Amino acid sequence: DQGSLRAELREVVDGAAEMLRQNRRLIIALLDGAQRDPVVFRLMRQETQDSIIDATQRPMLRAIARVEISPEANINLVAEVALPILYHRGVWNEPIDDRFVDHLLDDILMPLARNPRP
Repeated sequence: DQGSLRAELREVVDGAAEMLRQNRRLIIALLDGAQRDPVVFRLMRQETQDSIIDATQRPMLRAIARVEISPEANINLVAEVALPILYHRGVWNEPIDDRFVDHLLDDILMPLARNPRP
C-alpha cells in the first residue's frame, strides 16, 4: 500500500512498462503466435488479462477503502484501458518514459478511476 491510488498505479504501470521494454521482441513473437494458434491465444489472453486486472484491482479496492474514489468505480476499467495503451507503445517501440507514464496516469487512468460507473 503506497498510500494513494496514483502512487500504486504508478508502481503497476512502471512495472508493466519495464516488462515491455525488456521483452518487446518476445511479446511481438507471442502475439504473432497467438494469432496462429488458438490455444496460445487463449492462454496468453487469459494470463495477460488476469495479471493486469489483479494488479490494478487491489489498488482500486484500497482506494475505495480510503474513500479516495467512489465505491461505484469500475475497478476493471483502468486495466481495460491501460493494457492496450501500454502494449501499443511497447510493440511500436514508442517511449514509455516518465513523461508518458505521468500523462497516462494524470490524463487517462486517474480520471477514469475517479468516475463512478455510468
